[in-house]
Amino acid sequence: MLRFNKYIILLIYFIFEAFPVKAESIISNNNILESSQIKIFTVSGNSMSPMIKNGQKVKADFRYYETNKIKRYDLVIAELAAHKREILKRIMGIPEDSLELVYNKSGCTLKLNNKLLVNSAGSKYLLNKKECKLLGLYVKNNKGPIPKDAYLLLGDNLKASKDSRKFGLINKSHIKAKATIVNTDK
Repeated sequence: MLRFNKYIILLIYFIFEAFPVKAESIISNNNILESSQIKIFTVSGNSMSPMIKNGQKVKADFRYYETNKIKRYDLVIAELAAHKREILKRIMGIPEDSLELVYNKSGCTLKLNNKLLVNSAGSKYLLNKKECKLLGLYVKNNKGPIPKDAYLLLGDNLKASKDSRKFGLINKSHIKAKATIVNTDK
């Protein structure tokens, strides 16, 4: 019996040496479940409301885009170089999409591929004159299409989101993870 246990222990040891498993650790004060590629974040703020509310959890896969293409409407974790922090936004425009600004008295709205852009609640993205000027530079310089490796990131809350309306298009290298909403309903 003792001999049998030694062999099982050796077998288990061999399996773990041959196929290493990375341990996960929970960092409770940051509300993060961390492994080599997956993190669970607690959303802080209302920039993605009504789609994602303050306090909800999202799972971020930091290796997803190593083997998958970035797609329109993906929820992503992006890094803002100037702020050295990660933000949660939705990809609304991808390379080669036709981006157009429709001007009005107070600013402009966004059209993508000849369709008016709206958030998850169906509200138009309204830009003030300063925001129109910023995105207008991209439209003017690229004559409409979003450049290769550039993405339009927008929050869902039209009044409380710092997104491409404030910082412009973002380079692919700043998109760090694909995010999904963690369902906490029981």
